[in-house]
Amino acid sequence: LGKGLWEKGWKLRLCSLPVLQNPSDSILSLSRFKNRMIRWTRLRASMMPFPGLLEPLTECFFLGLLASIAASKIFGCYTLTFFVFQSVLWFLLDYHLLFCLEVRKRKSSLSFVSCLLFGDWFTSE
Repeated sequence: LGKGLWEKGWKLRLCSLPVLQNPSDSILSLSRFKNRMIRWTRLRASMMPFPGLLEPLTECFFLGLLASIAASKIFGCYTLTFFVFQSVLWFLLDYHLLFCLEVRKRKSSLSFVSCLLFGDWFTSE
């Protein structure tokens, strides 16, 4: 794919600055999260603009809405029940992924995360 685009005359431009990360000792807040998401969006848009346009279509609630409508048409399920089940399942799978990556790697606990994770997850989705 890259070679084909290069042969057609497309050029690649990279960001001149490294992506700024939030240091681990910083205070977490919604505004810092928003700023970090804006930085990541700008970086992704400069590297690969087309996948960035399609990324919102892969989020939990959009896919859940489409899947619940399809399930109600195909299987006769209740749309809201399917949507809630799908969202809870998605959240539990994200929680399991976080557990596998953080707890097993660092040998720590998710006790502080468990209380706040749903709100943070809901905000990011």
